[in-house]
Amino acid sequence: LQAAAAAGAAFGEPSRAPIPPTNEGSGSGGIAAVRVRPDGKIAASGGWDRRVRLWQWRRMKPLAILRHHTATVNAVDFSACSSWLASGSADQTVALWEELYSAASGAGGERTNAQRG
Repeated sequence: LQAAAAAGAAFGEPSRAPIPPTNEGSGSGGIAAVRVRPDGKIAASGGWDRRVRLWQWRRMKPLAILRHHTATVNAVDFSACSSWLASGSADQTVALWEELYSAASGAGGERTNAQRG
């Protein structure tokens, strides 16, 4: 805490950017989980909108939207070999996503081919 206070004093106060409104009840906005694939090329996020989104990690370019869950996606994680992505939701389901290379290398779009767990 002291280091942060010293850094703030040394560099001035950070500017405050407006935060867009989000509404968890309606499922709009909000990210609940983020994970970077072990090879460092793709990131996954899970959100209040019930979707898992894949991003090109370096440029944060959207790659794909994965639809399966019916409630907030609270957790996402990649397998050690980078071939699988697991997502967990408040709907009490776990989805396993495979073939992430084809999902991420395409032109984007939405996919729904999760295996229910």
